[in-house]
Amino acid sequence: MICKVSRSNFPWTAWFFRSFSTMNTSEGKQLKCLSEAVKSGDYVAVEKIIIEQDPYEVRRVKMPTITSADEPNIIASTSDTRLIGCLCEPQADAINWMEISKGEPRQCYCGHWFRLVDFEEYLSLSDNFKQLT
Repeated sequence: MICKVSRSNFPWTAWFFRSFSTMNTSEGKQLKCLSEAVKSGDYVAVEKIIIEQDPYEVRRVKMPTITSADEPNIIASTSDTRLIGCLCEPQADAINWMEISKGEPRQCYCGHWFRLVDFEEYLSLSDNFKQLT
């Protein structure tokens, strides 16, 4: 009900809701969806689309039960460092925040491993990317 009222009374909300479906690339070309950005190789646009859908990056990712330095949780980013949070236990009330950098994997206090990579490497390792191509 609130969305219907706000959409009808404020014209900017219609623009806001439409902006989630398209995104401009770094060259100014408009993409219709995430798969087009991935196929074109514009990883800056990929990151913008993902951030638009989850602006505070609080999306919860289900981690494997066992990770190691050889097989860490892979996190994609275009920047050299990123702040991530780990819920060490399912019943945990606090989030363990840590800053990871590209390169070597980093271990959380609970034993989970994380590694920051570029989108190109992330998508090449991802099963979802293999299905898109």
